[in-house]
Amino acid sequence: MDIFVQQLVNSLSVASVTILIGIGITLIFGLAGIVNFAHGEFLMVGGM
Repeated sequence: MDIFVQQLVNSLSVASVTILIGIGITLIFGLAGIVNFAHGEFLMVGGM
């Protein structure tokens, strides 16, 4: 049961980061009307 709770928390944290990335890309594309290719680079620098 302890492993299940750890996996649940881990998957929720990964999913929340993925959702935030998607919201950021959607927000930039919706407001500016262009695709910001530097978005991925900023994510990689933030992960260091």
